[in-house]
Amino acid sequence: MDMKTKIQLFAAFLLLAVGALWLTSCSSEDAVQGSGSQADASLTLTINTGKVGSRATAWYVTNSPTTTQENTINRLTVGIFDASTKKVKTIVELTSATTGGNSLSVSGNTATAKIVTTSLATGDDVLVAANAPAGNFAGVADETGFNEKTEGIESAVISSSDNTKEINTNIPMYGASTLNGSGSAFTATVSVQHQLAKITLDNLSVDFAQDGPYKSATFKPTEFFLVNVPENLAFNKEAVNGTNHFHGCNIASSDYSSLSWITSLPSNWGSYKEFLATGALSGSALSGIASSGTEKYGSKSFFYVTPSTDDTDNGKMKLIIAGDFDANGSGTTEKVFYPVAINATYDAAGNATAADGGTVFQVSPNKNYKCTVVIKTKGTTDPTKNLDPQTATVTVTVTEFVEAKQTTTFE
Repeated sequence: MDMKTKIQLFAAFLLLAVGALWLTSCSSEDAVQGSGSQADASLTLTINTGKVGSRATAWYVTNSPTTTQENTINRLTVGIFDASTKKVKTIVELTSATTGGNSLSVSGNTATAKIVTTSLATGDDVLVAANAPAGNFAGVADETGFNEKTEGIESAVISSSDNTKEINTNIPMYGASTLNGSGSAFTATVSVQHQLAKITLDNLSVDFAQDGPYKSATFKPTEFFLVNVPENLAFNKEAVNGTNHFHGCNIASSDYSSLSWITSLPSNWGSYKEFLATGALSGSALSGIASSGTEKYGSKSFFYVTPSTDDTDNGKMKLIIAGDFDANGSGTTEKVFYPVAINATYDAAGNATAADGGTVFQVSPNKNYKCTVVIKTKGTTDPTKNLDPQTATVTVTVTEFVEAKQTTTFE
């Protein structure tokens, strides 16, 4: 090989090396970089996890996790998009450990992200996802692509070390805003909503009329579980994705294994997930009438769930109360169930309306559906069936969380 050839090969190698170095120098925290020759601009982004218009929430209830836990931000993904074309300019993923020009700090219900990038303009759209899986938004080209990204409920609510119980410190959140500023300094304030809903069994009691057939009856709760919980959520305002479901009914449980319905669960219930049930409950049997001192279950229970727009009879989400019913206090019990449809309140004629003011049976993100259940009669022996809505009297009060309070009376 002559000297001229050697020089040409060396030059080619040098060009390849420089190109490779340029490619690998792009930060993994700045996943997509827009084109343009602007100098770097600094964006200060303020993320509020408190109120979000009429959908704001204080998820907090007694014996429930605090809002501080539920509003935890572990990872923040920020997408900036052109206001006209909706094409991506940059997507940045941040954690508190992020170093360099980009950073994330969290204090109370407010997170502050500082981002250095290029090609920013006043009016650019800002989309924010909190606690999404790492790398979830890689390859997003526009706002539609960002809003179509999903996360499974298992990723959102359980830890890698225990798939039997829900956690409350990595709840996905989403929000949108626009940039303000010019030159090298821009700001935006984004209020985010939880992409999950919360279902709280706030009060459970019996009220057996002393002049009725169940005056000596008792009911001992043995388990609470959910059915028709969607597998995934999406990172957009509605947060709804897909029609496949999970449920918390353990068909292997000795409590249910001998019951006839166990071999024919509805196909729409989908797959069993242990974290959608309380498991075996402790406590005494409930008896008597209101204010008797023996009528009230002493604990609250709550679940985090993916939102649902399935309002069909077979597909609507339900909290099912399972227990042992003794009709006359003789000690002979029967397994019964009280299916509580979420976001439904019934009038005297059996007509249902939405507890949260939206669409009946549809479960919205960022809402805490607080259920009060009063049992006055024997439940159904088959949880796949509904109790006649004519026998259920429901009254509802909606307060800010938005807490949707529904009182269901099985008469």
